[in-house]
Amino acid sequence: QRNKGPHEINQRLLRAFSELGKQISAALPNARAVIDGEICSLDRRGRPQFKNLLFHRGNPPCFFAFDLLTYGKDLRTERLLDRKQELRRLLARSPDSLL
Repeated sequence: QRNKGPHEINQRLLRAFSELGKQISAALPNARAVIDGEICSLDRRGRPQFKNLLFHRGNPPCFFAFDLLTYGKDLRTERLLDRKQELRRLLARSPDSLL
């Protein structure tokens, strides 16, 4: 793991998805958050294609955010609905690559 300011990113993932990591960091420059999600590559119909992600082909990868685990404080004991609402507010102005 590497600690770069508020962003901790796995080294292997950083190399493989450096552009996406930069987009996430730029979209959330001051957010001290842990976001649960998945990196995907979508085909023309919007379906996830793991092979495209694995072999770096097709559309650029995007990050699907599922849950907000921490945001200045531990939110894991909060209701999932409340965490998702806070996640929507946090990501409201983010680029399309961060869904």
